[in-house]
This record gives sequence, C-alpha cells and structure tokens, in this order.
Amino acid sequence: MDLGHDPKDPKGVRALMKKKDDGIAALKKRLRLLPTEHPQTGELQKEKEDEDQLDLMMKLNQRVIDLEGELEKAL
Repeated sequence: MDLGHDPKDPKGVRALMKKKDDGIAALKKRLRLLPTEHPQTGELQKEKEDEDQLDLMMKLNQRVIDLEGELEKAL
C-alpha cells in the first residue's frame, strides 16, 4: 500500500481523500461533464407512469360501474 501516508493517521487520510476529491471535481468542471444517469432510469420511470395510468383507469372504471349500479337502483 503505497499511498504516501501513515494509515494510522486519520487526519492525513482525510487530507489525501479531500485532495483526491478536489482533483476529480476540478477535472469534471474542466470537462463540464453532465451528471450521469443509469440507462434504465428512463425506462423504469416510463413503466411506473404506465402502471400509475393503468391503476387510475381501473379505479375510474370501477367508479363508473358503481355509479351505473346506483343509477339502475334509482330508476
């Protein structure tokens, strides 16, 4: 393990980690990288929206059936 610090020195480890994070942040800023998104995120969101729409349609259909029953009873 050749990291250039004593593993028993937590301040040194934190300083090295901060330096590394700062370097990565500087590179991202220089390259102006967009936040990455998992490829399946959009697909999963579309599936969720479809499921929500189907659920709403099922509830509305049941409500229509219930109202038809009430209307038939009233007549």
